[in-house]
Amino acid sequence: MREKQLDPRLEAAAEMFPRVHVGADIGADHGYLTHALLTRGIADRMWVTDISAPSLEKARRLMAQSGLSGRVCFGAGDGFLPVGEPVEAAAILGMGGVTIRNILTEQAHLLRGCALVLSANSGITSLRRTLMELGYRIEQERMTEAGGHFYPVLLARYGEGTGYTEKELALGPVLLKKPFDDVYRRYLQKKALDWAAERGPAGEEKRQWIREELDDA
Repeated sequence: MREKQLDPRLEAAAEMFPRVHVGADIGADHGYLTHALLTRGIADRMWVTDISAPSLEKARRLMAQSGLSGRVCFGAGDGFLPVGEPVEAAAILGMGGVTIRNILTEQAHLLRGCALVLSANSGITSLRRTLMELGYRIEQERMTEAGGHFYPVLLARYGEGTGYTEKELALGPVLLKKPFDDVYRRYLQKKALDWAAERGPAGEEKRQWIREELDDA
């Protein structure tokens, strides 16, 4: 079976995912990312978990149709709880930032320093802050766009933690490095609209961040 074509968010995650012997796809849904990682030789084996049993069954069928079942362990449950061994890297995509943050903080003992490929539908500032507090450094980050919505995708590694400014936490320390691509530029323009009505010094500071970046781009 040929590899499923990935949307921009999943493609960015697949390209960032480190080469590993054992990885994990947390909240895997249909399992398209795991399918790509295995067929491209990025991972030798994968753990596929989801809190939804029907979603996990979709992933199970996809792997069976592709002859990949022998390289996948499936587990129904929350976050890393079903993963039965240490993994070198894990992806968590398609959830809100608060949900991902809760998984990382409540199950920090299960991370074991694995690399993290993350994409949050919301709450990205608090998620970046959580990574910093857990001792992770954001090594790569890319803004993707689909259906009029923006989805940041990032790779973070443990043990090289650094302090980020509030501006970096809000807009992405790697994404802020110039030159900007067109997707990130459109994202900044959208953030300017989102923050236009925010009152007080905090709102003005955020608008100033946007002006600085767009003026200098």
